[in-house]
Amino acid sequence: MPSCGSSDVATGAEKALDRIEAHYTHPGTIYTTFGGLYPSSGFAPGLAVRQAVGPARFTAGGAYSVRAYKAAYATLGFPELLNDKLDIQTHVRWVDATRTREGWKLVGFERLADGAARNTGTR
Repeated sequence: MPSCGSSDVATGAEKALDRIEAHYTHPGTIYTTFGGLYPSSGFAPGLAVRQAVGPARFTAGGAYSVRAYKAAYATLGFPELLNDKLDIQTHVRWVDATRTREGWKLVGFERLADGAARNTGTR
């Protein structure tokens, strides 16, 4: 059967994509993050580190947005328990977005004309 010109030799673009994929999927690497910090936070670049320690996977990172919102997070997971049938993870996340109007709404407070806050949440 005649060949259609296809080859099993990887092109330069394929090699570059393989290197990028290997870096981002490697269990021990530092990588960049973008967005996902908080609604209305704007552009939020950050850094994170991922490390495998025995059967555990640890991830920690942080981000800072153009509107001065800050976030830090950490995750500890055991993704390969019971022959890959059980995945247990715990997450911790801190976000500083105190200057947002949405922040007051989320915690059930309403701004009054004199600058004070009134609890509008239900019990």
